[in-house]
Amino acid sequence: MELAEGADADALTAARTAVNLWRDAGAPYETAQTQCLVAEAALRLGDRQVAIVEVDAAIAAFANLGAACDLEAAQT
Repeated sequence: MELAEGADADALTAARTAVNLWRDAGAPYETAQTQCLVAEAALRLGDRQVAIVEVDAAIAAFANLGAACDLEAAQT
C-alpha cells in the first residue's frame, strides 16, 4: 500500500520484512514477487544497486519455478 501511495521508504522497509517472512515460510514464489517490490521501491529511492540485486534474485527464482509470466514481467 505504501508503494502505491508514494511512501517509498516505508514500502521498502515493509517489503524487506515481507521477503524475510516469505523466505522463512519456504515460499519461493512469494519471496520473488516481494523482491520485485523491494526492487521497485529501491529504484524509486535512487538505489539502483539494490534494485538490480533484488530483481536479479527474483528473475532467477521465477526461472527456477517456471513462472514464465512473472519472469517476463521482471525482465522488463
